[in-house]
Amino acid sequence: MEAARWTVEKLVGQFASKEMLLPEMQRGYVWTPEKARALIDSLYKDYPSGSMLLWEARPWTRGPDGRGDGGAYLLLDGQQRLTSLYAIITGAPVRTRRGGAVQESRIEVFFNMDHPDFPIDPDTEEADDRSGHSVFRLKSPAVAGSPRWIDVTRLFREGESAVLAEKAEPGDPNRQKYLERLSALRNRLTTYFYPVQILDRDMPYAQVADVFVRVNSHGSGTRKSDLALAQVTSRWRGSMGLFARLSEECSEKGYDLDEGFVLKCLMSVAAGKSGLGGVGSTPINQIRESWEKTRASLLFAIGFLKNAGVETAEILPAKLPIIPMVCMAAKHDCRFPSSMERPITRWFYAAVMRGRYSGGSAALDEDLGLIKNCERPVERMVENIRLQSGKLEIEGGDLAGSAAKSPFLCMMYVLARNADARDWNSGRPIGAGGGLQYVRVFDHGALRASLEEKHGAERVRWLWSDVANTVFADGRGGLGRLKPEERLKGVAQIAGEDALDAQCVPTDPALWRPERYEDFLLHRRRAIASSINDLMGSLEGP
Repeated sequence: MEAARWTVEKLVGQFASKEMLLPEMQRGYVWTPEKARALIDSLYKDYPSGSMLLWEARPWTRGPDGRGDGGAYLLLDGQQRLTSLYAIITGAPVRTRRGGAVQESRIEVFFNMDHPDFPIDPDTEEADDRSGHSVFRLKSPAVAGSPRWIDVTRLFREGESAVLAEKAEPGDPNRQKYLERLSALRNRLTTYFYPVQILDRDMPYAQVADVFVRVNSHGSGTRKSDLALAQVTSRWRGSMGLFARLSEECSEKGYDLDEGFVLKCLMSVAAGKSGLGGVGSTPINQIRESWEKTRASLLFAIGFLKNAGVETAEILPAKLPIIPMVCMAAKHDCRFPSSMERPITRWFYAAVMRGRYSGGSAALDEDLGLIKNCERPVERMVENIRLQSGKLEIEGGDLAGSAAKSPFLCMMYVLARNADARDWNSGRPIGAGGGLQYVRVFDHGALRASLEEKHGAERVRWLWSDVANTVFADGRGGLGRLKPEERLKGVAQIAGEDALDAQCVPTDPALWRPERYEDFLLHRRRAIASSINDLMGSLEGP
């Protein structure tokens, strides 16, 4: 292994020219703009910022744009740092994944020419200016409009004199200081040395993957699935592209499932276990042979769940229940017998509501074993839920809790869709506006203030976010500014009481008054629980 010292200028230059690329095993860019800002700050202050690990070879690669082959070096460790430097210095956008879609955006970092003199105490840097750091900040209207803040990318593109001409008049007493600081910034960012270790080009790809896994085991945001993907791609050329394309297909259908989740489904079908720890010991032919079946089964499972009212993965508190559904689809060649459709739907609802797989992989692997080895696994899987939670029936008290974390939000959505619920503002079917949107029924500032005076802020914070205070709507149309009784009266008059019934909202006007808020929650929880039990009961038959 060769050891060297390369400047940022050389590293960025090779990255920009595609002389240095990313191996297929590398995940995408995951850093936040704030972490990129902090990196530039560290380099400017000449702080240590790690090292780079390269491999001198020409196998399966992808460049900073996600495409391309060739390159003299592959970047094994340092992708997040080098991508950030490349983006800030050249102005090139970074590709990140947000909500299932790949987006391109610039990292816009600004430099304060009038920052305090060094050394800057890191403990007081933010305290001196509550709006942010005193040397580097991300773009904001205030920063972009200030005469003392400079866009770092523009500095590298146009040079010190050009950017300073707009910021400081020739007679400005600070002009020379600003010029020296801009020159120092350019110099420090380009001549900063990184220790670079280069693996020999004759090292086998599988061994390089092993190095990658060990080096990145404690890396920034590195997950077990990232390391498992590296192990698979080291033995199966082109597999990352297959996983990425399937992930995109799922996202187009409203299910944001990344490549790591796709691999979990694949391993569950191939090996009958969900854990990724066995990726390295599972024969690669066994994994490859299960790919087409897994792909078809995952898409089938999504279609089945959408027909069951689970139109998007956004409403699921966890995605693990999808995996047994995929394995059952694989077992039945993506054709559930009609006698299984209702029981499978009932099992899925119960697994979601009762958090069947929230305790770890043991419960999931137990059910995967049933799917693999039993002729009629669904009944056993439902019984497992009953044994784990003590009951399947839902009571009103089970629903108490925050909407953001409630496992019952999914079932409330299913019930609303089954009842053809309409958005209270637009009149369209809920979900038609794209994505999961919900608002509070009681959301009036004066009411909250009076409740806080009565109960205290902590209890009201809990009551206010209760799932029973949630309805599916897009939040537009000014309803949020009305008092609860005015809002609900308006909905009943315009759309009829059916619009309230469709979301299990009490139609008794007495419960709409502010002083009856807690009674409203109690009645609505009971109504939701009763509707859930009715639905679950209707699914018991063939």
